[in-house]
Amino acid sequence: MTTPYYKPSGKINSVFFAYYAIFSLITIPLLSLAYVYLVYYIPYIYVNLFTAIGCGAVMGLAVKFAVQLGKITNRAIVFTTALVSSFILLYVQWCIHIPLVYSEVYGFYTNFAGRFEETMILLVRPGLVFEVINEINYYGVWGIGESGDAITGVLLTIIWILEFLIIAACSLIIPAIQLNRPFSDEANGWYTKEKKTTHMNIPANFELMKKELEEGQYDNFKQWVSFGKTDDTRFQTLIFFSPPQGADNAPYYMTITQSVMEKKNKINNITLVTNLRIDPQVAREVLDNTITSQPATPTPSQFCQSCGNPHEPDEKFCGTCGGATHPPEQ
Repeated sequence: MTTPYYKPSGKINSVFFAYYAIFSLITIPLLSLAYVYLVYYIPYIYVNLFTAIGCGAVMGLAVKFAVQLGKITNRAIVFTTALVSSFILLYVQWCIHIPLVYSEVYGFYTNFAGRFEETMILLVRPGLVFEVINEINYYGVWGIGESGDAITGVLLTIIWILEFLIIAACSLIIPAIQLNRPFSDEANGWYTKEKKTTHMNIPANFELMKKELEEGQYDNFKQWVSFGKTDDTRFQTLIFFSPPQGADNAPYYMTITQSVMEKKNKINNITLVTNLRIDPQVAREVLDNTITSQPATPTPSQFCQSCGNPHEPDEKFCGTCGGATHPPEQ
């Protein structure tokens, strides 16, 4: 049975690895160098945190661009690549960090040329790197608080693990965004994203409407979209993905998210539908505000003027919000 939702084919393209190698050779050394010096010379925990997030985000962008240009949809390959990138980033960071620590603490490698030479040696000697890491874990080189006592042992190990997890998480999230966009194997290209925002209450029978959409029935959906603005505290974003040139008779895909304004201007975001197949003509009607057909029932008068939910013609009050369905004429 064919699913009504987009499902990636898991395509693997060797070009992806070429782009990844190019981006990695540029980003990893620069990120590692910036990470080491920022963390070492600005020894504040919040600086360390944002530096780790920033490095992970940039690494994630590098993987994302490789995914986008390499046209790969295999999630396992992409996520494995992102994790390996995070590990390599931290390994290179250690290869830069160790000579810096030895120059500051022990007076070794006092000039940049000496530290650079030692870094090159460490890059090809992982056994020595892990030996020094173990030594640093035992003695410690930095502390927290006024006492400045060096952090060592289990606590330092936990901090290092958290550091890796932060970088890895950021490097995974960003390429995942690209992978959520539909891809056409037929046209060998990514779908184009288009948005439409509506200010409507989600109907009480939304699950029924969702089922109709899955079955290719669009009357109630089109009427809901065209009904008009009813609520300023919440809005829905309809994200349509249109196929690239060369994808003959390919469907559109639609994602629906809802944002609700809560207390203290806090916005709560909920995803209601993700990458649901939709008829191209219906998608264009919604995007271009050219919806022409309306169902015989229910009519606009059978939708509550306050909350937008449907009701029976003979109901005087809305079963959802309690408002009058037919307000008295002034």
